[in-house]
Amino acid sequence: MRIFVSNDLKSKRERNEPLCESERSTVHMNTPTEEYDPPFFVEIRCKNIADYERQEGRMPLRPQTCVRDIGLRCVQVYKDQHFSRRRVGSHSWHPYTIPKVPSACDCMWPVDKYGHQEL
Repeated sequence: MRIFVSNDLKSKRERNEPLCESERSTVHMNTPTEEYDPPFFVEIRCKNIADYERQEGRMPLRPQTCVRDIGLRCVQVYKDQHFSRRRVGSHSWHPYTIPKVPSACDCMWPVDKYGHQEL
């Protein structure tokens, strides 16, 4: 049996890069009347979605691809963002959820084009 020392793990650690271009923006939640925990969250949008929203729909939404030789797609991923919230000066926190926050831009296999991928 081999025991790994932290230096072993650092030298063997793989580096990965995202395959889809994306934009990050920090949204600060606190207001003059309400306090949130955590006080902010980060939205991650696929570049094509961010461009479309910035143009307010005046330009067509173009598909964003990754690994072009294979034709994989960049897909916007959403998740619910959970917070605790209270009025400023209050001691009582209450749950608060923002549904469908853009959280990632993943490179995915297009099942409609190539069929199901057996792993």
